[in-house]
Amino acid sequence: MPLESIVSGGSEIIGRTFQSFLPGHKYLANTVLTQSKKELDAFHTHCWYQLQGRQEHHIEHLLLELTKLCPDPIIFLGYLWKYCTSINNDGILEDYRIIQQTETRPQTACLNRAYTVFYSWHDNSYTLSLA
Repeated sequence: MPLESIVSGGSEIIGRTFQSFLPGHKYLANTVLTQSKKELDAFHTHCWYQLQGRQEHHIEHLLLELTKLCPDPIIFLGYLWKYCTSINNDGILEDYRIIQQTETRPQTACLNRAYTVFYSWHDNSYTLSLA
């Protein structure tokens, strides 16, 4: 079942699983994104534009960005957060992290590696890797 969106400062923060999200968008959900061929084509085009002849382009979303939505990110325990998108001449790499409690301070949230998704420029598919 898709999650309801939460709007913060004019941008959605919790994604619906079957909704296209561009690299600059924040993404918080209980599953990794899926995209149709049409959405994947639009995603490729947008990312290629972001690269604009550079060797690479990185977009990071730190966990602290969630504090704009709520005072303590620990309430999103177990959710995936799209931490970083790296775009280069090989393709697009998205780094998803899971929000967990720290071992030393259980009331504090931290990010741990969960999934990596790689999109090649030449394929209409992606590769999902577990951390």
